[in-house]
Amino acid sequence: MPPNEPKIATFKAKWDDEYRKRWGLENQFAEDLDPQLVSQIEETCKRIYRLLTIDGYVGFVTTMLLAFGIVLEFPIVLIGLARVGILNYRRLAAQRRLAVVTITLFAIVITPGGDPISPIILGSVMYLLFEGSLFVIRLIRR
Repeated sequence: MPPNEPKIATFKAKWDDEYRKRWGLENQFAEDLDPQLVSQIEETCKRIYRLLTIDGYVGFVTTMLLAFGIVLEFPIVLIGLARVGILNYRRLAAQRRLAVVTITLFAIVITPGGDPISPIILGSVMYLLFEGSLFVIRLIRR
């Protein structure tokens, strides 16, 4: 291909015979691939296709909404338990490390997909809400 042309196989590059002849392109199919590799490629293609359908998108968005909805209830539960007397500021502040580990594990498990960004964002929001809840609980008990 000429240096100023894009290196992406367009529809013309793949299917238009005149275009391919003009630019000297030849189609070749992969031959003698390992059956396990062929199986992996097919499975990857199926997973990508499922993600691109509306069902995959709706499932992903629904799970994210539920995850963040549960997270936003987190401070209400903590403050409610503190008001009832089950939790107090000293106890929660002393168990910060356990809270960080629990928040991290919860964020990893509840977020869909395999990307590291979603759990990091969810965990960060949860930790900030935890610290905000501690601040409010401390103010309430004064």
